[in-house]
Amino acid sequence: MIWALHGFLGRGEDWAAFRPLLSELSCAEPEFPDLFTVPTQKTAPEWGDEFSARVAGIDPSPSLIGYSMGGRLALHAMLARPGLFKRAVLISTGLGIEDPERRANRAKSDERWAERFETEAWSEVIAAWNAQDVFAGSPPMAERREKDYNRAALGAALRFWSPAAHEPLAGRLNIIEAPVLLVAGARDARYVREAERTAASLRNGDVWVVPGAGHRVPWERPESFKEALRDFFQQCSEVKPRASVTSDV
Repeated sequence: MIWALHGFLGRGEDWAAFRPLLSELSCAEPEFPDLFTVPTQKTAPEWGDEFSARVAGIDPSPSLIGYSMGGRLALHAMLARPGLFKRAVLISTGLGIEDPERRANRAKSDERWAERFETEAWSEVIAAWNAQDVFAGSPPMAERREKDYNRAALGAALRFWSPAAHEPLAGRLNIIEAPVLLVAGARDARYVREAERTAASLRNGDVWVVPGAGHRVPWERPESFKEALRDFFQQCSEVKPRASVTSDV
């Protein structure tokens, strides 16, 4: 079964357009958990431990897809049980912040965002979130309606699951046994560097840099993303080796 984890301000249904392909690739209905239904009190490592234990109890052959914050959570789940997941695709995923000063600044920024999501007019904070540089040139995601979220859960996620809230992961990734495909948009230079850094830290990591794409790769280049998934997964079988692919930009 394929478990797909959305990013911050996302919902499980963000993956709905990919459901037929994911069902085909795993010969099972995929799972798209919603991460913001209740406020978390768990750190990212604690969440990863609990999630991987739940998956282990019901799925004999799980694979992971994670986007942005969901990619970081996926890494924590894989670190909690390094031999559980058969393969993973991580999109626009960072490893955490090494520099203490940068970590402290990020924590302050995330706290401000958390307070805004908890208190500010919904339309204003959504507009501000989408105006960030990291999303420049990327099309908006599906409409984000206030009624679909627990605003306290959004604030808690920014506090507990921020890259500033956990130790950097690069030094631990060599315990992960599964093949991992790291995906980043060519216009998203920061996450291209993170993808390359992650791949270098893994036993079996490859990088796919998507020409013309930004941070929201699957929804900017859906057909290319589907093709890459087909190439990385073999239907109902073992992993198909994939050479690293990069763009020329």
